[in-house]
Amino acid sequence: MSMVRIVTDSTADLELTYLEENQIKMVPLQVIYGEETYLDKIEMTPEMFYKRLVVSDVHPTTSQPSPMAFMNAFEEIFSETPEAEIVCITISSRLSGTYQCACLAKELIGEEKEPKISVVDSKTATLAEGALVKMAAEWAREGKTRKEIVQLLEIHKSRAKVYFSAGTLTYFQRSGRLGAAEAVIGNLLSVKPILTVENGVVVVAEKVKSRKKAIKRLIDLAKKCVGQDNLIAVVSTSDPEETDYFVSLFEKELNIEVDSIFVLGSVIGGNVGPGVLGFGYIEREEGSKKDKEKKEKKEKKEKKEKKDKKGKKGEIEETEEAWIKL
Repeated sequence: MSMVRIVTDSTADLELTYLEENQIKMVPLQVIYGEETYLDKIEMTPEMFYKRLVVSDVHPTTSQPSPMAFMNAFEEIFSETPEAEIVCITISSRLSGTYQCACLAKELIGEEKEPKISVVDSKTATLAEGALVKMAAEWAREGKTRKEIVQLLEIHKSRAKVYFSAGTLTYFQRSGRLGAAEAVIGNLLSVKPILTVENGVVVVAEKVKSRKKAIKRLIDLAKKCVGQDNLIAVVSTSDPEETDYFVSLFEKELNIEVDSIFVLGSVIGGNVGPGVLGFGYIEREEGSKKDKEKKEKKEKKEKKEKKDKKGKKGEIEETEEAWIKL
């Protein structure tokens, strides 16, 4: 048994069977429907969540775990393996207060155990966060120390990427991320935003018109950066037929095999709704410098274009921080 144990939260969207098999402790966030509160993944599965989301008049919210929930997870590990050290990986601190709660739990656990715990802000969420957790678990199995794992996570977390597109703007509006008028106009124009996580927040990477064009654009993005050696998974909350179509297209166009389909969890899923399609990957190290230079040029160009377009009627406003903290 490895001397280093991994802790994460439910936003990593990892299957419970995987967590159990790899002795990873998962601290759930809370899903709130009016006065009803459920533990994410434990009392409210993604399947249950999306089924209720489309029929409920009450839009769900989510809440971070308490510091006590993290402390209990840490104590369980020390009870099982007194000599263990812990690496705790959380959702981006710019998306949730979960990281701060984990840090507080570390401070409160006591002088003897506190130095044995490292809390890492993943700066991302969902399957990209999950990929970091999986890598940390693998490094622990290889016998790497807690400090070595933390150092590797700091290197890799900026390379874990995810792109996905929502099927409708309705849930953006219901969750307060978009005005009602903007959502109506966007839906009438069939605007399909393509989202990603940058600098720890979910942002609109691009906007395209029509579902067909959104899927094509996702495939085009994948062609530039994804191969069998660095694909994390395809992500979906869509119906099985559309998911199968997307996966078959993904495999055909990229000439790779998709062996993992990720279900987007309730924390981000509540804001984008059902009908999500996307993918995640680990950016190749050799291409990261070149990609960074390309990205900087693209950002300068987009900044100029946004400035020129500012004030145009019917534009859906984008903000640097597209999500309100949980």
